[in-house]
Amino acid sequence: MLLWRKLAMYLGFPLAIGAAIYTAYLFGQAEGRDFWQSPLLPFHFLVQAIMAGGAALTILSALTPIEEGFAKLSFHAFTISLTLNLLMILLGEFGSKHSTDTARAAAHMITQGKYKNLFWFGAIGLGAFFPIGLIYAGLAPLAALSTLIGLYCYEHAFVMAPQHIPNS
Repeated sequence: MLLWRKLAMYLGFPLAIGAAIYTAYLFGQAEGRDFWQSPLLPFHFLVQAIMAGGAALTILSALTPIEEGFAKLSFHAFTISLTLNLLMILLGEFGSKHSTDTARAAAHMITQGKYKNLFWFGAIGLGAFFPIGLIYAGLAPLAALSTLIGLYCYEHAFVMAPQHIPNS
């Protein structure tokens, strides 16, 4: 493996993990957006960062030669974090009670309101259940691509919905 690849790999992982967790804390500082005040958010962003990185490397491994052990590690990180992400969304973010009316309104807007199609068909269907089926069918690169599209759908709804709810 080339030196720059090893350097990128060893520096990239901790930087990506740090960026994901720091982003969650930045969302948490938005005091007027109660939906983003979840104590689960840093862990959820960490799982999503691992999922996105594993998905990207799974796609890359189908296009270019990657060290076999690294490709396997990336695939396992992708599949495990895909499952964890689905559980965190359904049980953690939306399966639990939100503490304020504005947080409940944002969750409702995502799951049953303006963003429901983006959430259920994009994030949950295309981003979780469809990729799980594709993995079992042996189509991991396609599953990874589908997951990244679903992650975009989820994040779009997650960021936009709370901003439509009046703060006062």
